[in-house]
Amino acid sequence: MKEHMKPLDWKRWEQGVFALEMQRPWSDLLLNSEKTIETRAYALPQALLNKKIYILQTKEGSTASSLENRLSVQENPDVKLIGWCVFRSIKEYTSELEFRADEHAHRVQRGNSFDWNPSTTSVIYGWVIYQVGGEFSELTGTRTAVRRMRSLFELI
Repeated sequence: MKEHMKPLDWKRWEQGVFALEMQRPWSDLLLNSEKTIETRAYALPQALLNKKIYILQTKEGSTASSLENRLSVQENPDVKLIGWCVFRSIKEYTSELEFRADEHAHRVQRGNSFDWNPSTTSVIYGWVIYQVGGEFSELTGTRTAVRRMRSLFELI
């Protein structure tokens, strides 16, 4: 199996240290507690619920990941470790009506590239945020981020 395509039940989800790639302004909204649900096209592995996940901030841009599958966090000018969050549960939005009802929480406005698309969207996952923080002094030394699933990276 490719190192950047791990399944939801991969055992290292329980033991590793992970980071989520997020573009600005979404990452800032999350850390300021203005965004209380992070939306994704895929579910968060259950083992990462109630676990600290670091935030790798990337510049505003496209809907696709801008990062390589393996990178040095300190040496890449396009990424910055800015804080952490803990997700407590996962919602499944299976209709546009459900998705719109939580716009105040996920902050994805109508017409945004991350918006519900009636012709292609059947489900959007909402990762419900429990806690956020800006301190990460426990991460010492050079960190390599290795993509394990879409925008989830293991910090090694």
